[in-house]
Amino acid sequence: MLILLIAVDFGRLFGAWVTINNAARIGANYAAAAPTSSFGPGSAYETTVRNESNLSNCTLGSVPGPVFSPNTNVGSTGTVRITCGFTILTPFVGGFVGNPLSLSASSQFIVRGGTISGVPNPTPAPCDATHFAVPNLVGLTVSAARASWTAAGFTGSFTPGSGHNGQTVTGQVPDVGSCRLASQAIVVTYS
Repeated sequence: MLILLIAVDFGRLFGAWVTINNAARIGANYAAAAPTSSFGPGSAYETTVRNESNLSNCTLGSVPGPVFSPNTNVGSTGTVRITCGFTILTPFVGGFVGNPLSLSASSQFIVRGGTISGVPNPTPAPCDATHFAVPNLVGLTVSAARASWTAAGFTGSFTPGSGHNGQTVTGQVPDVGSCRLASQAIVVTYS
């Protein structure tokens, strides 16, 4: 019976390790694609990492933000390290290895979104009659950003839909100043 319990715990442990490693990779990928996003509690980053680690049989405390080296410019690295506590079910084994057992995973991606160090940002060409310039919504409340999106001439969807009106926009896709059709949709992150 003890050998069977150890085998079950080993299977659970391996599944948790795979899930936590995947969550770290997804977090690092997110950070590398959007290095200037918000990474704090309630952010899209934190929600994504938590959702990916939910099936891990491992208790995840706070989700640490990524660490960028040397900065958030293109070509730098973004590293995410996640640690959780795995509860062992087998009697006596927890006394040898500790219960809960601390599991950690780390992943690193090269930053591929943002500015390139030493390269000036070009002035965008003016939009034509069928395209509109994407306004800067960062820093506005979600309700003010939604109004600004519509005032700029866009008819596409604004995400989040209703709700979160008093929260502050921390990021947006598509980028500020890009020329897009009126039907373009936009997704904003907020905190």
